[in-house]
Amino acid sequence: MNLGDKLPWRLQTQLGYRPRKTNKKHLSKILRETKQKIPVNKYTKVASGYEIKLKKPTEYLNDFRHPYFLFTETVPVEDILFGSIKKGKYIQHNFIPSILDSKNQILDGAQRHPYYYNPWKDSYRYSLMSIKKMPKAKVLKGNVFCLATDGCHDGFFHFLTRLTAKISILKESNIDINMFSYFIVNGPEKKYKRECLKQAGIDLNKVIYADENE
Repeated sequence: MNLGDKLPWRLQTQLGYRPRKTNKKHLSKILRETKQKIPVNKYTKVASGYEIKLKKPTEYLNDFRHPYFLFTETVPVEDILFGSIKKGKYIQHNFIPSILDSKNQILDGAQRHPYYYNPWKDSYRYSLMSIKKMPKAKVLKGNVFCLATDGCHDGFFHFLTRLTAKISILKESNIDINMFSYFIVNGPEKKYKRECLKQAGIDLNKVIYADENE
């Protein structure tokens, strides 16, 4: 066991061992906008947002009712921002990918999972804040592109329609994917994931499959 695991959570937080809090500001309020294709600790807008109108389902496949879609009539799709942060961190806990900045704050606007949406408070909760044991950090040098997306740990549909769409946005914006030293992808590693990434032109030797609590 790491010595830090024995310390009180508050002290672990003060020492930078645990996430401090959730930064709920929009990414455009955290990073400055730039017109450069490759933002350095900034962001650039690569696609405009829109809104999807929802209709109440007339039938269900099973007894599960997703709380987000029960209380939501419209789904806003925000502008697609391509941004970078220095000394950022990534962790997947409860199969939810989270991105933290250099101050150990969870960036709320970077990854959101509808399952953890509270319609009464109009906010998202992050189980990472109450994780019992933080994993040992792995340091990656160079430019790291986080492709990890909620639902992609074992969801072919999410992987094909959501994760690969991020690669498409880069290509449409004429951003060279060869500038990245690593690509973080939801683990576990699977054949269809390797095939999709290879078809997208990504060097599989640069792919890191981050499993649960990594």
